[in-house]
Amino acid sequence: MITRCAVLVAATCVAISSVAIADDPSADELVGEALVAKQELAFDEALVLLERAWHRGGSRPAQIRRIFALSGQFAGDIGDYDAARLWFSRWLCVEPDAALPAGASPKVTAAFAEAQRGLGGASITARARIRGDGIEFVLERDPLSLVTRVRAGDGTIAVEQNTRVELPIVEAVELLDRDGNVLLTIQATREVVPPPPPRPSWYARWPTWAGATAGFAVIAGASFGVSLHARSQWRELNATSGQHEASEALALEQRFDRGLWISRFALGGAIVTGVIGSVLFARRHEQQVTVTTTTGGGAVSWSTAF
Repeated sequence: MITRCAVLVAATCVAISSVAIADDPSADELVGEALVAKQELAFDEALVLLERAWHRGGSRPAQIRRIFALSGQFAGDIGDYDAARLWFSRWLCVEPDAALPAGASPKVTAAFAEAQRGLGGASITARARIRGDGIEFVLERDPLSLVTRVRAGDGTIAVEQNTRVELPIVEAVELLDRDGNVLLTIQATREVVPPPPPRPSWYARWPTWAGATAGFAVIAGASFGVSLHARSQWRELNATSGQHEASEALALEQRFDRGLWISRFALGGAIVTGVIGSVLFARRHEQQVTVTTTTGGGAVSWSTAF
């Protein structure tokens, strides 16, 4: 007997639940009823139906925008400017480029314009970047604090403005309000890491020119030393000219001149390469070498920025 009663009670509960679910209108149905009420000039009833449609939850972005827009227009039509501004502000937060339909009453357009001025162009903005094996999500701006959670796949997580959260990788992240409506959908973008700059050629690196400068300096110093030594020997030879041939003096003089000229050329090379190396070192700027081919040959140009 007890078992039979329990079965009857359970069946009754299931039946009641089924009737309740069947009697629970969807958001679309509630919006439709609100439009009918508006046609009958029952604006207060229409606003109540739209409020129910919003708090019912489960609406997608397009439906939410429609609920906010209609609520603002109906509130403006009955002269409830504060409510109209609030509804229009919610609408503009999820649709920044929203616009009233043609023929809206002056009361409605005034409330809409005031909502725009109050927000100053602000709207709900967020960033979802794929990094590694997850998504870094940031709710950058939420003027009316409409967003409470985000959904990535099957899971949801609470969010606050300017706070980073880690989400699993999905194509899109859904921004939810406290009733579970999807206010916005943000596409996840993959962070593009630029490739490292190409390594410059050997002739575009300052150490190359520094090495060349050091080499030229060594050659200049060695050649100048050879010249000084040849000059010293030539002077000694002149002091004892009676004991030496003229050809010996001529050879020392040629060695002196040759060393001096090599020293001069090497010193000039050290100056040139030193200037180039100093510019590269100071600017850390790579040189650009352009090779241009023509029918008659080619040309090579070198440039840098100062």
